[in-house]
Amino acid sequence: MQELDEIDKKILETVEEKSGSQVKEIIVALDRIRSDGAIRARMNALEIRGCILQERRAQRGKVFAVITRQGREFLAERRTAAQTRGPVQA
Repeated sequence: MQELDEIDKKILETVEEKSGSQVKEIIVALDRIRSDGAIRARMNALEIRGCILQERRAQRGKVFAVITRQGREFLAERRTAAQTRGPVQA
């Protein structure tokens, strides 16, 4: 998978933490790291890449997001890579 940036990682972590929540709740939890529209566009891109699913049919007018196996694997790889690098030396 092509490398995702820190914002994508933060979105995935939030979707993992709040899996099954409405997209608008996830956006609020991201504390304005980007505009609502920008976060929605990134979530759409993450869905296209297979990292999340956005359920649009469960309730009319509401969109719910869940992380996929691929999204969890990406986060696990990032966490393992961060642990391998260890603490930053000054």
